[in-house]
Amino acid sequence: MNITDISRINNMTKDHIYVLNYNYNNQNDYIKRLKHPENIEILCAEPCTPNCPNRVKHYAFISKYVLGQIPQDQEFPCINKGKYDLRLDFMKLSTAVTSERVDELSEMGINYFKISGRKMHIPNWLDTITYYLVLPEYKEYVFTELLSSWW
Repeated sequence: MNITDISRINNMTKDHIYVLNYNYNNQNDYIKRLKHPENIEILCAEPCTPNCPNRVKHYAFISKYVLGQIPQDQEFPCINKGKYDLRLDFMKLSTAVTSERVDELSEMGINYFKISGRKMHIPNWLDTITYYLVLPEYKEYVFTELLSSWW
């Protein structure tokens, strides 16, 4: 489901957490209209083209894949496959959430952030999580240690 109507989102988020459409990640005017920002979850590091026509289907596919409902060797026919594999690639998208943006969104009352990465290659995933979860001065060290410990 891809709900963009602010009235519906405000009604839904009275008592439930809602994952905001990634196209609104950096639209402060839209976010300021949310009545329950404390119940909004933001997708950080979303490697999908803004306004992708297959986003909802792809997201559902990945969820089923992770739950084991889809064979491990089955791939979603993504129109952007391989285009945004690296954090440096998808951080150029208009929907990207920088670590500084996480701070801004937190100040706006948003409490939940989800780091995308299901089905991402391990080195790319480690790069992404260290970007968001590790202090800048330790990122290279932590990334290297995690990567070398993985194998």
